[in-house]
Amino acid sequence: MTQMNRDLDDLRLDTPEGLDEFVRRSDEMLSRLGGVQAELGTITGEGEAADGMARAVVDSTGRLERVTLD
Repeated sequence: MTQMNRDLDDLRLDTPEGLDEFVRRSDEMLSRLGGVQAELGTITGEGEAADGMARAVVDSTGRLERVTLD
């Protein structure tokens, strides 16, 4: 279990303050998740043939972005 999950488990949801804190922390986690997803979307992978005659680049979903043949 992550630290964030433990922190949420410690909240008292039977009080208005506890519910407000739960919502605040949940919004914070969703914001972080959005940032991580955006960052992951920028990742690319590159592969090259053993002889160096072909090279391919793919995006984070595996979609082919570029092929270079020498």
